[in-house]
Amino acid sequence: MYTAYMSSIQYTIRNIPEPVDKVLRRRARKQGQSFNATIVEVLQQATGQAEKNKTYNDLDWFYGSGGIGTEERKAFDAQHKIDKELWPTI
Repeated sequence: MYTAYMSSIQYTIRNIPEPVDKVLRRRARKQGQSFNATIVEVLQQATGQAEKNKTYNDLDWFYGSGGIGTEERKAFDAQHKIDKELWPTI
């Protein structure tokens, strides 16, 4: 069973080949994240768990999935309408 203890499992891994280490460290630098975060990401991808934990930085979770009510949605949509008095067609 998954417990609170298991949510922060730590590993010590020895004898990592130097080329593997270089690739992982380069990837961490390139993505601007910690080495640990990179290792966790690579392990998630390798085990097919990456999509389950993927974080999106858009507003689909809020707007597209019903995260807001009808009135809020109408107000949000109103912001995207062109005011023809301010912007007449040529």
